[in-house]
Amino acid sequence: ILQAKVPVFEDDNASVLAARVQAQEHRIYPMVAKWLVDERLIMKDGKAYLDGAELGAHGYASDE
Repeated sequence: ILQAKVPVFEDDNASVLAARVQAQEHRIYPMVAKWLVDERLIMKDGKAYLDGAELGAHGYASDE
């Protein structure tokens, strides 16, 4: 439903990158849960809609 973009640097190792991704996951998971509770995000006929607009196959990407 929601993807966060994370930078990847030349000197990153797996654990550093995993920590960066996890930090973003902890930020966006509650955001998506709130969208569901507020009925901004709905599922209909196997498709996801956010604020009435159908989300594409790759969901919504956040630059925040």
